[in-house]
Amino acid sequence: MPPYLLYLALMFALLTCLTLVEGWKIDQSCRNAGIYDEVETALHEAFDMAEVAMQALERAQVRTKKDPTDAPRVENPWDEVPPRPSELQDLIKNLFAHDDIINESQQLPDVPAKKDTPYKQTLRKIKLSRAYETFKGILADIRDPGKKDRLEDLVWTDAIIYCDGSRYELKKGFWALDKENHIKRGLHKKQCFGPIDQLATLADTYSSVQKPDETFAPNTIQLCPPLIREIKRSQGANPPSYLKYRWGRIKSSVKKSAQGEFRQIDILGNGLAVTLLHEMTHTSAGLLRDDVKVKKGGFFGYGRGAAYGWENAKRLAKTLPYVDREQENACDNNADSLAYFALGCKLMSDQDNPRRIRDDGVIEPIDGGQPVNWTPNSWKRRWFEATGIPIP
Repeated sequence: MPPYLLYLALMFALLTCLTLVEGWKIDQSCRNAGIYDEVETALHEAFDMAEVAMQALERAQVRTKKDPTDAPRVENPWDEVPPRPSELQDLIKNLFAHDDIINESQQLPDVPAKKDTPYKQTLRKIKLSRAYETFKGILADIRDPGKKDRLEDLVWTDAIIYCDGSRYELKKGFWALDKENHIKRGLHKKQCFGPIDQLATLADTYSSVQKPDETFAPNTIQLCPPLIREIKRSQGANPPSYLKYRWGRIKSSVKKSAQGEFRQIDILGNGLAVTLLHEMTHTSAGLLRDDVKVKKGGFFGYGRGAAYGWENAKRLAKTLPYVDREQENACDNNADSLAYFALGCKLMSDQDNPRRIRDDGVIEPIDGGQPVNWTPNSWKRRWFEATGIPIP
């Protein structure tokens, strides 16, 4: 290829990348509702949770040679799981580990996860590659490109957050038209505005779909009336952090785990920041994670339903299939399991007030009051602490 043609090809590729930069947008409806700033603050908190969760799952990039005197050598970046703090290991045990894995009660087969070399799955070696890729996708495709102001600039990996349903136009029969994104939806799917949704649903997400003009609409996240009412109750909280506001609610009103299926951690789990992260796992950037069904427990438990909340996420982890096998009904494909994991990582790394989630869903201070530090390449430090082998 002549040099000038190569130059033109490179310039075209660069311009294409710049044109299709992903990102996020908060709709004017949130400003009209008077909660724009709270939504933006909580969105950044959700990104922070995704980042610390990804750092917590960062894998070592070395494998030692057979001769222990040899220096470590860099190999496949997914080869080794570095030593994990006990708080992180407990969180993984609760949200992602089947009893077979915890007890090593059977000869587990190799796990052929797509981005991993096969490995024998034990609690110590669980890699959670699907969780890692979800958090990575949210950060790379929604957070890092940044805020967008115009709807027409949004592409299929973007996320737009709405705070009302004014964009819908009811049509004859069982259809509603999303006028902004030019998508026709079933009336029963008209986000957040069914009789039950008005009372209980916090948010709803539609992943990117093709529009009539063959372009793709962005992922839409709809905040529902119950959550919007709670956001308005939080206004004026000092400091202006939704996670800290919810923690204040816990300290003032909940001393012990609630009765039934609701747990102390669920007060944070039902908050805006964790809800936004949950919804972003449903987007194309978050790799379209699902609300996986699980058999319900508790006094009134019956049938199967979405694994929402701490107890249901724990219950899902104890059912087959195992994680890291790309199975649709596994706990590493469950949105709330991923969001609660990120929340747990964020709590234990809080520099001012590090906390852990107990098995029963109660939040308590970490022994010694020392936060777990998630930093880029922190696996090097953890590897050295456990093996005494320095990593260059």
